[in-house]
Amino acid sequence: MIQTFRDGTLGPGIGAAFDLAREYGVNLPEIDPKAREKAQERREKEDLYLKQAEVCHRALSRHPAVIAWWEGRGFDEELRERFLLGANRDGTAAVIPYWHQGRVHGLISRKLEGDPKYLYLEAKDFPAGYRPLFIPGPLRGEAFLVEGIIDALALVALGENAIAVGGTNISEPQMRELGRIPGPLYILPDADEEGDKAAREWVRHLYPKALVCPAEYGQEAEDA
Repeated sequence: MIQTFRDGTLGPGIGAAFDLAREYGVNLPEIDPKAREKAQERREKEDLYLKQAEVCHRALSRHPAVIAWWEGRGFDEELRERFLLGANRDGTAAVIPYWHQGRVHGLISRKLEGDPKYLYLEAKDFPAGYRPLFIPGPLRGEAFLVEGIIDALALVALGENAIAVGGTNISEPQMRELGRIPGPLYILPDADEEGDKAAREWVRHLYPKALVCPAEYGQEAEDA
């Protein structure tokens, strides 16, 4: 029997398994019709967000200021292509696909000027109905756990495994996701008071799976 969670969604990887099964004509065990419908809706949302990310990535070539912003943070053309980094239509914001387990779960805007710097989707607009962990690459073994999605992208670009929360507060669904990750996890807090407080709270819930790295290895207080 195929596992479903209490909210009716499919277990990790099952959606991808059904995609492959359809592609190769393999029959899989039957699942609850509501769970199948939710899985289909989720895949359709992910496909839509991927197409939007590709549009924003192509738009980047028309906005030198956004290209300069990405390059100033160490993301050259190869990395921008790898992560499908882009720009919004009028060139006032950088656009980051919200990567989760190899799929795009939404688009995040980072304004070049003004606050709030980051504009996230509402929780209900993510395919799963909540904001998942930002995981921009495959996880193999130990991983760094950080606040910011740009920090996570930078770590993956350096060849590390990384997970971002997207802020200082880990939601209950995100904590459950972290509970399913084998670990170990090394928390890299932002080098400010809020980051230090968040790291202590995270490790309280995740210990002994997670440990806090020394402050001197944390991220800069200045938000990317």
